[in-house]
Amino acid sequence: MADLAAAILITRPANVAIAGLSILLAAGLVRPFVFSTNVVCAILAGMLITAGANVINDVYDLAIDRINKPGRILPAGRMSSAQAKRYAIFLFACGVIFSIFASLFGAVIAFATSLLLIAYSRWFKRQPVIGNLAVSLATALSFIFGALAAGEGAVALEHANLPFGTMRPAPEPCPWLLACGRRNSSPRQRSSSWRESFGFPT
Repeated sequence: MADLAAAILITRPANVAIAGLSILLAAGLVRPFVFSTNVVCAILAGMLITAGANVINDVYDLAIDRINKPGRILPAGRMSSAQAKRYAIFLFACGVIFSIFASLFGAVIAFATSLLLIAYSRWFKRQPVIGNLAVSLATALSFIFGALAAGEGAVALEHANLPFGTMRPAPEPCPWLLACGRRNSSPRQRSSSWRESFGFPT
């Protein structure tokens, strides 16, 4: 059974923190000083997906790490390869779930990024051009994801009745609703109300 320290260290916490800061930076560039639930969920999603990517990367690098880096979690036997695979799937799944609460389109990006990072670790890592493109694309998508979350979060705050949110002005009532609201008046008054509501001379 893997220990808690191994479960944390295999995710490479420094890289995970950088991923979260990148999404926060992207969100701040789009909507400064807007720290909504969407942005929080986006940061958590990005960190979880990054953690999953680091774990699955170690799974596919196990044979090499046994020679070059035997002190890592998997070569040292602190976690089995099967456990690491299940752990990575769990992290990816949690990341995608959190991304749904950040932005619906962002959830598509999160899912696609997860698949891209798995493919990178499995096939593209040792292909110079494709591997570099995959990493660059994943990095760019994280910034887009943060920007999307910030945009949707700001819209949510704009419509929220909160002290720190900006309330949108109430829309003008529909003319025909105003006219219908006078249904208890006389027929002559109702006719006049309809004409006034739609701008006809009375």
